Amino acid sequence: PKGKYVSVVINDQSFHVATLSFPTLLFRASPNAALEREIQTSAPLPLREYSLRYEVGVQTGGKSTVYCCALPDGIIRDIEQSLDHLGLIPVSIQPSLVSLVGLLRPLEDSTSPYPSVFLHMGNEATTIGIYNAKGIKRLQILPLGGHDLTRALSKATHAGLPASEVLKRTGLILLEDPTIEAQNEIAEYQFLEPLFTDLLQKFYGFLQVFTTEFPEEAAFRRIVLSGGGANLKNIDRLIQTNLGISVIPISQLFQLQMKKDSLSVSNKNSLSPILGTLAMEPWKFPRFDRVAAA
Repeated sequence: PKGKYVSVVINDQSFHVATLSFPTLLFRASPNAALEREIQTSAPLPLREYSLRYEVGVQTGGKSTVYCCALPDGIIRDIEQSLDHLGLIPVSIQPSLVSLVGLLRPLEDSTSPYPSVFLHMGNEATTIGIYNAKGIKRLQILPLGGHDLTRALSKATHAGLPASEVLKRTGLILLEDPTIEAQNEIAEYQFLEPLFTDLLQKFYGFLQVFTTEFPEEAAFRRIVLSGGGANLKNIDRLIQTNLGISVIPISQLFQLQMKKDSLSVSNKNSLSPILGTLAMEPWKFPRFDRVAAA
């Protein structure tokens, strides 16, 4: 019965994800060895402690793009044990980004030659990805999120974390035009400027790597901004001004493209991972082997 099977969605930072490029012949000859060498150089745990899945993407110029995703075996065991106590059987374990992209992809223009970017700022990490109507093209998880901004404010103002969170969400930190001189006069902005700079540099570097590999797609339709960490007034203006790409918060995207939907737009920011997962009909998956990025 359907009621016994569940699709598990957990936070992105539990996974180690990577977008890699290999000579096609080398990868075909020994895919596991090639992946293990690359992943072990960046993964925080020994490779033997992960369950690894990968998918092969575009092949151009004798090279193959490979998307891989690794989840620690300890997390898998904990999930299985918890569900076993409830009499449930997991059919998939997915990062929340899969569900988010599953919801965003149908909203893309399949005739456009240019991809879009999603930027999901959580509390502990930020996930950035490039995608189009067919799926994810590149992905990275950055260990910097909204809670880092809150901690920085708390340290600088000597206020508690709850008060600093309220200040972050309601205070005047970012102006509508972040390029004017008045922006630099705001004390709270000065406290957070190093973190903003770090994030923007990482975003820019991520996009530059993609455009170098795929120069024919060296333009982006838009950046879709989501996540509780992005709940800082005018952060969309800061990103748009510095990257030169139109930024639209996910709530506005739903207002524009899902007006006839019966769900309240105000709830869709938090419901988007759930909606995306349901759209994938996970109960139809025959095996527990869906530890994959997309």
